[in-house]
Amino acid sequence: MERSIKIVDEYLSALENRFNSGLIAEVAERAIECTRMRKELLGREVVLLVPSNKNLSPADTTGDDYDLIPEVAKRFFKVRDVIRYDIEAGPDDVDGELIFDFVVNASKNEQVLQAHLSLPSDRTIYFIIRNPFDAKFFPGRSVVITHSTKPISVYKSFQHLLGRCSS
Repeated sequence: MERSIKIVDEYLSALENRFNSGLIAEVAERAIECTRMRKELLGREVVLLVPSNKNLSPADTTGDDYDLIPEVAKRFFKVRDVIRYDIEAGPDDVDGELIFDFVVNASKNEQVLQAHLSLPSDRTIYFIIRNPFDAKFFPGRSVVITHSTKPISVYKSFQHLLGRCSS
C-alpha cells in the first residue's frame, strides 16, 4: 500500500512540476517587450555585460540569477566574452560586434546610467532585467524588457529575438 501511495505522489508531483514550469515559461514569454530591434546584428559574436552576483539588499535573492545568464546565452549565440560589472558602478567601456548589456536599476544611479548609455548604441542591445522603468532612459535604442531576472525570462527573451517565441 505504501509503495502505491508513493508512486501516485511521485506522479502527481511530476504533473504539478510540469504544469508550473509550463505556466512560468508562458508568463515569461508573454512578458517580453522589445523596441527598435536590429535583427541583422543577431548573427554576430556577442559580448555579454553581466551584473556581478551581488544582491541589492539582505532580502534580495536575484544575484545568483545573473550567474546563469552566460550559460543561457551560449545556447543561442556565439559568446566571445563575458564581462562582469559592479551594479553600483556600471559597466566599463567595451568593444564588440554585438553587445548584450544586462541592465539592473540603472535609473537609480546617474553614474551607472551614464556608463550604460556610453556603450555604442548601434551595436548594443539593452536587456532591462530588473526594473522595467529603466527602459525609458534608453530612447531610440534596442531594448528588451524581461520584467524578471530569472533565467527562464532571459531564455525566452533570446528565443523571442531569434523569432522562436509565439508572442
